[in-house]
Order: sequence, then C-alpha cells, then structure tokens
Amino acid sequence: MRRWWPLYLTFALIIILVLATLIALPRIRRAFDEADVIPMVKNYLSQQQERSKGSQAMAEVAFPLPSSTYRLYSLPIEGRLPYHETIERLLEGPPYVALKDGAVTYIPPKTTLLGLTVRGKIAFVDLSKEFLIPTAWEEGYTLRREQIERSLAPLQIERVNILVESKLLD
Repeated sequence: MRRWWPLYLTFALIIILVLATLIALPRIRRAFDEADVIPMVKNYLSQQQERSKGSQAMAEVAFPLPSSTYRLYSLPIEGRLPYHETIERLLEGPPYVALKDGAVTYIPPKTTLLGLTVRGKIAFVDLSKEFLIPTAWEEGYTLRREQIERSLAPLQIERVNILVESKLLD
C-alpha cells in the first residue's frame, strides 16, 4: 500500500485539474467573447494569408482635403501590426500623391506613437505630448481625433480613446 500513494496522489491531482478546468471554462469563453479575440485572430490570419500570396499589405489612412472632406489613401505596411502601422503612417504625414490632391494633416509634426491597444472594437492610442501643440487648424484636438478615427475605421474600430503620455484626454 505504501508504494501506491504516489499513484493515488497523481490521480487525485489530475482529477482536481480536470474539475478546475471544467469549472473555469465558461469564464474563459466569456472573457474571449467580451474581448472579441476570435474576430481579431481571424482578421490577423486573413491578413497573413493575403500577405503570403505575395500581395503587399496596405493601410487606409485618412487625410483631409481642401474641400473639407477626407480621402483614404492606401499606403503600404508590413502587415504584422496593422493598427499600429496605420497610425505610424498617419503620423508620417500625407504622402506625395495626397499632397498633390491638396491633402494636409491636422496632427502636429513630431507627434509619436507611444503605444496602441485594441480591445474589441475600441482602440486606445497613446501619443506623445506634441499631439497637444496648437496648430494653424485648431487649438484643441477635435480635428486630430477625427483624423485618427477615420484612419482606424477601415480596421473595424468603432471608438478611439486618445491618451497623451498615458493620460486619457477628455
């Protein structure tokens, strides 16, 4: 009987782990559903699949035109971090083809992306303090926010929260 106690202990631990997993499984599934992890993974996999076919991944970046409208310009990205790369391309300013159309950017130069997190369909964009520097277009940041929102909209982002150096803007 003394030789069998490690086997009984191992069996008891396996039973406890199986029960704990069965109890926690609904919570895990609910957490996945609330975070919209599955659609994000599917989106990522489809982008990877397109990329493997030899096609260049593209970001749709919004720049305002003189007619007070926005136009989305397709700009190449690597495709590994599409949300992050889209904002990076936006912060670079209008490309030559957009400049020919008269496009501008409301985002001040030297603004850098400090971080970007997406949870479900909500993006948290953390920018450097240069984002708050007044420009010829506006003192506040309403137009800047709109430009970021329009650039992330093609990626199924419904709401954008902007942070400046990790502090949420009102």
